[in-house]
Amino acid sequence: MIFQGYLIFPTTSAAFVASRALASPSFAKFGLIFEHCPAPREYSHDCTLAIYLESTKEDFSKEEILYLSTEFENLLAQKEIAFKFVCTSEKS
Repeated sequence: MIFQGYLIFPTTSAAFVASRALASPSFAKFGLIFEHCPAPREYSHDCTLAIYLESTKEDFSKEEILYLSTEFENLLAQKEIAFKFVCTSEKS
C-alpha cells in the first residue's frame, strides 16, 4: 500500500523542528515526501500545523508503518515535542 498520513503538532515551532528532523538522513531510508499543511479538522479541532507524509514506494507494509511511527516517537520525544500520528492510507 502507499503510505499516507499526518503528524499533527500543538505549535507551529514544533512542526518546524519535526520537519528538520524528517529531512535528516536517518529518515531518508523510508522514502517519504512531506510538506506542511493545516491540520485536517477531522483529526484536530485546533487551528494547528501538520506535516503531510506520503511514501514514494507502493509496497509500504504495515510493519514499516509501525516502525516509522516508533522512530517518530523516539526522535521527537528526545526533542520534547508532542505530536499526534495519523495514518490515512487505505487498506489494500
